[in-house]
Amino acid sequence: MNKYKKHITTKSNKWLYIIIIIVLTFILYGNTINHGYVLDDDFVTRANEFVQKGFSGIKDIISNGYFKGFNNNNEQLYRPLVLINFAIEKEFFGNNPHVNHFFNILFYAITNILLFLLLSKLFKNKIILIPFLITLLFIAHPIHTEVVANIKSRDEILVFLFSILTLNFLLDYVDKHKTKFLIFSVISYFLCITTKENGITILALIPLILYFFTNTAIKKIIVLSSPYFAIVVIFLLIRNVVLDPYVEQENIHYILNNSLLGAKNVSEMLATNFIILGKYIKLLLIPYPLSWDYSYNQIPITNWTDIKAIISLFVYMALAVYCVIKIKKKDIFTFSILFFFITLSVSSNLFIKIGATFGERFLFIPSLGFCIVIVMLLFKALKIKIDGVLKNKNYLYGITITILIIYSVITINRNKDWENGYALYLSGAEICPNSARTHYQLGNAYREMGEVEKDFQVKNKLFNNAISSYNRSINIYSKYTVSYYNLGVTYYEIGDIDNALKAYKNAIDIEPNLDALNNIGVIYFEKKDFDSALKYWLKILEIDKNNSKAISNVGAVYHNKQDYKNAIIYYEKAISINPYDINVYNNLVKVYNSLGNINKANYYYQKANQLK
Repeated sequence: MNKYKKHITTKSNKWLYIIIIIVLTFILYGNTINHGYVLDDDFVTRANEFVQKGFSGIKDIISNGYFKGFNNNNEQLYRPLVLINFAIEKEFFGNNPHVNHFFNILFYAITNILLFLLLSKLFKNKIILIPFLITLLFIAHPIHTEVVANIKSRDEILVFLFSILTLNFLLDYVDKHKTKFLIFSVISYFLCITTKENGITILALIPLILYFFTNTAIKKIIVLSSPYFAIVVIFLLIRNVVLDPYVEQENIHYILNNSLLGAKNVSEMLATNFIILGKYIKLLLIPYPLSWDYSYNQIPITNWTDIKAIISLFVYMALAVYCVIKIKKKDIFTFSILFFFITLSVSSNLFIKIGATFGERFLFIPSLGFCIVIVMLLFKALKIKIDGVLKNKNYLYGITITILIIYSVITINRNKDWENGYALYLSGAEICPNSARTHYQLGNAYREMGEVEKDFQVKNKLFNNAISSYNRSINIYSKYTVSYYNLGVTYYEIGDIDNALKAYKNAIDIEPNLDALNNIGVIYFEKKDFDSALKYWLKILEIDKNNSKAISNVGAVYHNKQDYKNAIIYYEKAISINPYDINVYNNLVKVYNSLGNINKANYYYQKANQLK
C-alpha cells in the first residue's frame, strides 16, 4: 500500500484554503489600514470633484474622462468603474483614508480567492497544493506592495479581479455549456476594461488559456473570443464619444516621466528598454529594495556596450525561443512565460511609450506567471508528480514556507513606507537617489512640515532640508520648473528674498509659470518697486487675461501709485470675474475714500460685509 495519500479537492478543504488566503492577505497588509493619503491618492478621492459628490457624481464620472473631476482634463483616459467605486465609498464613509485602505485589502483578498478558484480549474485533476501554493506566493510577493498600499492603485486590483472573473466564467461555460456563464464572462470583461485600459491584454489571454487548458478546437477558440473583441470595440466607441480629441502638445517634461524619450536614437532606446525589462525580472526574483518612483534619471540612457542590456536581451530571446519550441506540447512553463509577456506588453515601453519609465505596479498581474513558474520548478526539482501522490512533502513545505516568510517580512516592512508622504518620499530618495522626482517630492514633504512647525529651530532645519532636496532634484533635471518654484517658496519662508527671486526667475526662464510670475511680482511689490511688480503681473495677463488675482494685483500697483482711475478699472474687473474676493472690495473702499466719494465707499463697504 502506498504510504502517501493523493491530495483530493473537496468542498471542505477548499474552504479551508480560502480562509487561509483571506487571513494571510490581512496579516500582510493589515498594517496599511491606519495609513493616510499619499502620492496621487488625492486624484481619485478628496481632490476629485465628481467622487466628492458621492452617488450624485456617478453620472459625471460616466460621461467624462478619468482626470476631468481632478484637473478638468477630458483627454486620453477613461476609467469610470474605479471612480464609481470611490464615489460609493465617499457616499457612505466620507473622506476616510482608513476605509479606502481597508477596501484595497478587501478587494485584494477577493481577487486572491478568485485567483485560487481559477487556478484550481486550470490545474484540475492535479494536486490541489499547486493552485494553493501559487496563490500564496502571489499574495505575499513584495512587488505588490505599491498596488495594495496605494489607494489610487485600486484600479490595478479591480482590473485583475474582473479579468479573473472573465476567465472563470469562460471556463465554466466551456465545461458546462450553459450560455449564462458566457454572458457573465462578457459582462465581467466589460467591467474589466472600464476599470483600466490594460484589461485589453485579456483578449490575448482568452485564446491562450482555452488552448493550454481545454480541448477546445482552434476554430471554436476563435469563435469564443469574438464577443470579447466586440466588447473592446464598444468600449472604444464609448471612449471616443466621452473624451475630447487628444491633441499632442510639445512638452519638455516628457523625459522626466519616461527617460526613454531622452534616447538619441532607436539603438539607445532599445538597449535602455532591455535594461528596464531585465530589471522587471530582477525584482521578481529579488524584490528588494523597492521604490515608488524610477523616473529620470534613475535608469539612464545606455547603449549595447552595456553588458546588462545584452544579458537581458538574451534572456528574453531564450524565453521566446523556448515558447516557440514547447508551445505545441502545451507546456506549463510556456504558458507562464507567455502570460508574463502578454500582461506586461502594454507597460513594457517596447510597443508604445507610456508615461513612466518603470513601475513596480506594472508587475502586479505579470507576477502571476512568475509564481506559477516557481511552484512548478519546485515540483520538478523535488520530482513530485503533479497528478500523482505527494512525495517529498517536507522539502516542499520547508522551501515554500521559507520563501513565504522572506516575502512576508519584506512586504510588512515595505508597507510602513506608505504610511505618509514623508516616509514614502524619504525611502524613494534613498533607494532611487538619481531620480529627480523622488528628491522633489521629499523637498515638498520637508517644506510642508516646516510650514506648520512651531519650533523655530526645527522649522528652519526642515526648510533647509527642503532646499537641499529641491537642489538635488534640479541637479538631476535642470529644467524641473516646479522644483525651482518650490525652492523659491522655501527661500521666501526663511526670509532669503534674493535667492527666492533667483529661483522664481529660473522657473520662468524654462517655461511660463503663473505662480512664479505672481510671486516675483509680490516680492517687488513688497520692496515698493511697483513698476517691476506691474511688469510681472501684466505678463500673467498676457497668458491668462481673466486671471482675477493678477488683475487685482495690477489694481493694487496703481492704487499705491495713487493712479486711482486705473486702480478702480482693474479692481472692478477683478470682482466681475471673482465677486467673492473681499480684499478687492476693501481696496475699493479705500480708493473711493481717498477720492472723497463716500457713497461709493459705503457701497463697497456693504458688499464686503456681506461676504464676511
